[in-house]
Amino acid sequence: MPEELAAQTTASTQAETAAKPASAGVFIHPETGEKMVPLSIARKHEDRAKENFAAAQKLAAIEESQKTESQKATDRIAALEREAADAKSTALRYEVGAEKGVPGNLLRYLTGSTKEELEANAAQLLADFGTGTDPGKAPGAQSARPKEALRPGAAPTASPDQKQLINDRIRQAAGRRT
Repeated sequence: MPEELAAQTTASTQAETAAKPASAGVFIHPETGEKMVPLSIARKHEDRAKENFAAAQKLAAIEESQKTESQKATDRIAALEREAADAKSTALRYEVGAEKGVPGNLLRYLTGSTKEELEANAAQLLADFGTGTDPGKAPGAQSARPKEALRPGAAPTASPDQKQLINDRIRQAAGRRT
């Protein structure tokens, strides 16, 4: 009997919990136990997030305006140095690619920070993918697609020798001599 009473008490407690909000505005689904937020509360939080984003943008603008000229110049120099480093690494990648004969469509896969790393990576790329301009074709391999021998519909399909042989047989069957 005590087990049945405990089971009934647990079931009634779970039903009451499902009907009541777990916290302000959050409800628990009675079957899955998932927390659910009403749409009105979700919209309120969305509006508050938009207001916070606008306030963060205003704060960033105020901080930018309060920077001294030397801080602004330092930031510009750092940005220019990053751009110069990116341009240098791109130029080095293209230089190594040209020296090693890497096709243009594979240059984006060259990785490395030094010339030696780039050269090793270029050698590996060429070994894996070949030097042809067709990215799906391995070096020395023939195309997987057969070459079509297209002819117009009115053109004969037989060679001249085959035509002569056919004509000779037709004449022979008809009793004529060639």
